[in-house]
Amino acid sequence: MISKSDFGQKNAGQTNSQTGWVYRYSGIEGFDYQPHYEYTLLIKNTTIANPPADAASIHSKLIEVIEKKRTIE
Repeated sequence: MISKSDFGQKNAGQTNSQTGWVYRYSGIEGFDYQPHYEYTLLIKNTTIANPPADAASIHSKLIEVIEKKRTIE
């Protein structure tokens, strides 16, 4: 899953320096991805204190779907 946000999202995954897109390693609570759409999302990231070694250290929750565009006709 890929997302872009101004709320510390770059700390939650690996950033592609050319595009600013971030590769996510966990989901976004309240967000249901649908194939063939591109989204602009407002999310809130919360740091998880002492997460398990195999779990994400940031919890993301959907605040608003700002834009949803169909990418394939």
